[in-house]
Amino acid sequence: MSQGGLGTIDFASKCAALKAIWVNRITQGMEETWKLIPRWHLNKYGPNFLVLKLNFETEKEMPEHLKWPDFYKQVVIAWHQCGGGQCHTPVTSEDFRAQIIWGNRFIKLKGKTLFFPKWIKSGILC
Repeated sequence: MSQGGLGTIDFASKCAALKAIWVNRITQGMEETWKLIPRWHLNKYGPNFLVLKLNFETEKEMPEHLKWPDFYKQVVIAWHQCGGGQCHTPVTSEDFRAQIIWGNRFIKLKGKTLFFPKWIKSGILC
């Protein structure tokens, strides 16, 4: 209280953090039955949890091809907002070249991020 505020938790930030932590539980550790459905949803649009490596921060920047239940969409957005994936701004040319082109807010065609599911399934991950 001496530094201001009411000493309460920001509920929206707390929910986002819990959803972001959930990503680590799904992607790491042993294969467990409860992880089957979330892993299926997160791997639906690319291998090795590609959707978690994309570079967007808001639902508006999310590639429109990504269609899944709202909860999983919220989890992925929370993951990116909390600093997961490649959400940093590239500084050097090496940083830029290391980024995935799919779902990258810095690489757009006609104002939209690139995301070609057929190319991704063919193994073109750039």
